[in-house]
Amino acid sequence: IADSGKLTVLIINSPSAYYYDRDDKLAGPEYEMSKAFAGYLGVEVEFRSYDSTRQVIDALRRGEGTIAAAGLTVNASRSKEFDFGPVYQVLDEKLVCHRDMPAVSDATDLAGLEIRVSAQSSYVETLKQYEGIEFVADTGRNTQWLLNAVADKKLECTVSDTTLFSIERRYHTELDDKFTLSQGSELAWMINKGNPDLLADINAWFAEYSEQQLPQMLERYYGYVEIFDYVDTHKFLRRVKQRLPEYQAWFIDAAEQHGIE
Repeated sequence: IADSGKLTVLIINSPSAYYYDRDDKLAGPEYEMSKAFAGYLGVEVEFRSYDSTRQVIDALRRGEGTIAAAGLTVNASRSKEFDFGPVYQVLDEKLVCHRDMPAVSDATDLAGLEIRVSAQSSYVETLKQYEGIEFVADTGRNTQWLLNAVADKKLECTVSDTTLFSIERRYHTELDDKFTLSQGSELAWMINKGNPDLLADINAWFAEYSEQQLPQMLERYYGYVEIFDYVDTHKFLRRVKQRLPEYQAWFIDAAEQHGIE
């Protein structure tokens, strides 16, 4: 970083990491934390966005960035190859299926389900812990895409952490949490080994950031997602499609008159 004066962040295009908001401005938890860390270092930040966890990890292996900030779970296989910064979020991993799918009461009910997860995601290792469970590691799709496929009944089930699932079900109300596969998954930034100074900088920055800014950021992005009512949300989304078009031009005209986006 000192030589280039720039922090290059490998990031995933996801609601829980990095995206363009409704005002066409960059936003996301990982985006905000990366900006804050770059500010702490006094350097510019460059984001390189990818579509899947696999792409982010491969790019880090190739040395295309300084840190991987992509909602990455700390696990044994990754820790052998990479170093992790401090844990910033603890989540559960859920089996997510369409609401019409039968209930899953225990691990034995997992057998025979069509399960597809994003390749090189932590969900691959989680599923391997269940004997007799068959699944596909998709090399081209991320978890958000797979959740959409489940909602559209193009796929029976996938695996998601609780945060992304809670966000996506507000837009795809047919998604249903069927079974908790893992509890207490820890998320952290990942860097290539052999960078003790960078790791020390991340730890020092996070010690300050975690006191006040981290809780505020998490509340801003995730504070609302646990509040979910299937009937009300489903009705709202239906009316957005059926009723909003009739009045949308009026809203736009009024907004232009009053200088509101």
